[in-house]
Amino acid sequence: MITLIPKGVHETTVTNLNGFFIEVDRDCAESCEQGCDQHGYGLFHTECTRCCQEPLCNEADGAHFYTPLSANNCGVFGVFFMVLAHFLRAF
Repeated sequence: MITLIPKGVHETTVTNLNGFFIEVDRDCAESCEQGCDQHGYGLFHTECTRCCQEPLCNEADGAHFYTPLSANNCGVFGVFFMVLAHFLRAF
């Protein structure tokens, strides 16, 4: 059996709610807009979309793609405060 794959764009959309991964959606599309969108008040809903055109390119994007943008900032600030606390303890 031969399966024809239409030529187009593959997209992966990852959804996070308040920093927790809740959904990943992989699909084919005629067009794709790459980027992240965050909205909400109290419950922050973040959707990040990636676009690609190679076969199976939306199969796996790595763990960093499934982490919300704010979580990366928390890690940087966490390390900064740990180093700062270490130096302050020395005085």
